[in-house]
Amino acid sequence: MSLANFASLTPAQQEQILNSPALQPPPGVQPDFDHPPNLNHIVYPTIILGLLLSTIFILLRIYGRWYCMKTVKVQDGLGIIAFLLFIGELAVYFEQLQKPNAGGLLIHQWNLRFRDLRPFLIRSIIIIHFYAGMMVFLKTAILLDWLQTFSPPGRRGVFYWLCTSTITINVLYWVIGIIIMDTKCIPFESIFDKTVPGHCLPNTKILDVFSNAFGFTVDVVILALPQGVIWKLRMSGMRRLGVSIVFAFGILACIAAGARLGWTIGYLHSDDVTFSYSSVALWTVAEVACGFIVFSVTGLSKSVASFKNSKLMSWLRLRHDSTITNVPTGQYSHQSRWKLIRSISSQGDENSETAPYQFASKELSGSREAPKTTVTPRVGV
Repeated sequence: MSLANFASLTPAQQEQILNSPALQPPPGVQPDFDHPPNLNHIVYPTIILGLLLSTIFILLRIYGRWYCMKTVKVQDGLGIIAFLLFIGELAVYFEQLQKPNAGGLLIHQWNLRFRDLRPFLIRSIIIIHFYAGMMVFLKTAILLDWLQTFSPPGRRGVFYWLCTSTITINVLYWVIGIIIMDTKCIPFESIFDKTVPGHCLPNTKILDVFSNAFGFTVDVVILALPQGVIWKLRMSGMRRLGVSIVFAFGILACIAAGARLGWTIGYLHSDDVTFSYSSVALWTVAEVACGFIVFSVTGLSKSVASFKNSKLMSWLRLRHDSTITNVPTGQYSHQSRWKLIRSISSQGDENSETAPYQFASKELSGSREAPKTTVTPRVGV
């Protein structure tokens, strides 16, 4: 809705418009401004779960890299910046949920007064800026991690150039995208205040669809990039499969990004901005939370190993062993046989990891020892 002559109306007429529904309701539907129906009972658990998972995995990353491996890389700082932006985005969501006159999220636009649409759109623009920043910092951090893990120092093959090209394209896209979004209407206020006359680009919803399609494509690339290298590693088939599955956590981010894209396409044919945007926003939370899981994968091995060797685990093992009865001499208990099998299997794996891609194998296990190579090493990322 655009009211070019709103400023010339009388105060009474302006007040009447501001108190009217923000969107014409469907036939037979009565707007409810006082107790607007919403789906906040879905929104709250989604946001809290996304925050909880992101926090747990980013802390595991920090613990594994900083405390256990005693190393800090550029991507660690980028990941923390992305996490802070995520906290900022969630704070805006919670602010929207706490506004009694705004109805929360997943609310149909005809259940909002026209005066309440403006603050909703302002928060939406702020969230979009937070999201663009997260896509720049988080995906750059993940790809830099891929480079450090799967690209040996001094070797610039196809994998190296694919990662660096994806980083460059992703950063340039989101920088240009934010500039276009902020200038799609002149003056800027006309983007979120429909009472301000302005000139806008035609059919700006197409930009939203293109942005979500681009984000989905980058997620698929990030998911696919390490798989080819993993399946060339000289390790046992089961261990190779396990590593591949761990790195395939990115498929969850792809599913969330695909759902966002689907809702955005549906948004093309709907004027119900508040409900459509809220649906897209919830999938954004899921996508970013999965992104932090992917980012934390390379630090998990050291975190888990450190926990296994901690005093707490030693005490728990001692308590467990004290409850096991002695077995007859010359016989193995089930637990003893299992430990023996694991010991033999691990020795076989270690002997098989001494050929090509030894660098990636050691990086995945948390070892900081660089492979022996005649290539002049380059500075790590």
